[in-house]
Amino acid sequence: MTHHVAIIGAGLAGASSARALSRAGARATVFEKSGGTGGRLSTRRTDHGSFDHGAQYLTAHSVGFGETLGELTRAGAAGEWAPAGKDRETAWHVGVPGMSGLVKPLLHGIEVRPRCRIRAIRVERDGVRLIAEGGPVGVFDRVIVTAPAPQALDLVGELDPGFGAISEAVMAPCWAAMFAYRKRIGALPDMVRGDDASPLGWMARNGSKPGRYGAETVVVHAGAAWSADHLAEEADAVRGLLTTAMAERFGDDAGDPEFGVAHRWRYARVDRPAGLPFFSGCDGLVLACGDWCLGGRAEAAFDSGQAAAQRLIEELA
Repeated sequence: MTHHVAIIGAGLAGASSARALSRAGARATVFEKSGGTGGRLSTRRTDHGSFDHGAQYLTAHSVGFGETLGELTRAGAAGEWAPAGKDRETAWHVGVPGMSGLVKPLLHGIEVRPRCRIRAIRVERDGVRLIAEGGPVGVFDRVIVTAPAPQALDLVGELDPGFGAISEAVMAPCWAAMFAYRKRIGALPDMVRGDDASPLGWMARNGSKPGRYGAETVVVHAGAAWSADHLAEEADAVRGLLTTAMAERFGDDAGDPEFGVAHRWRYARVDRPAGLPFFSGCDGLVLACGDWCLGGRAEAAFDSGQAAAQRLIEELA
């Protein structure tokens, strides 16, 4: 009998676990609240160009993740980014033609249900029932939750006391801004890394990454402390503040974009991981995983998803 596993979230952790389960012969169905896949490996496409407004690049330390990046690179879905001013020796990998391109191949052939926000999980005699905003969506043999730690805790916290330790994970917000310019701004470097208190905690020219073409587009990430201090502000106000910061740092042309918009990532970074590869409760029927389990890099999401999937593969064999 083929076991049916539901995975909540189509980011890197969800895609990693879905792929591993599918390769092991299980049926995986991924539920994603947004209209696309990738989670924080996101690419925003507009009439003014495309923006990698989530994670900027990935590094590989584990063998498994390195092998997966190698597969994606050979398939043309990933490439190495070596911007002028690069401040780390480790290779930086990006999706092609956008960061979300890293996740889509992992979900090839797997059922993904977009725009389906899961509101409740119920463990019943015949399996685990998922309730979406529009009502029940099915009963499954197992469920893996890959949402950010606070959202995962909302879903599973009352199912099993063991899930309470998810609260040990601490995540931080990040304000991102996307700017498009009519022409190349000569004063803009490929990338700049600032400090946590700065509105310019990070700035990158999308055009410096492989496979990017078209308009001059820039992504700014405000520092973690700055983002936390401005978390409650409206997006338009934050866009204005970050536009001003660009002008002050790089000149008037940088402060005069043709297009600009801000996006709030409420759970962008892992300040403190929970310290386990994944969480399991309800006699192994419900699992939770994500980067918040192991650390701050995107690789941690992949590794956590792999670990959760491997547990189910062993149990369902």
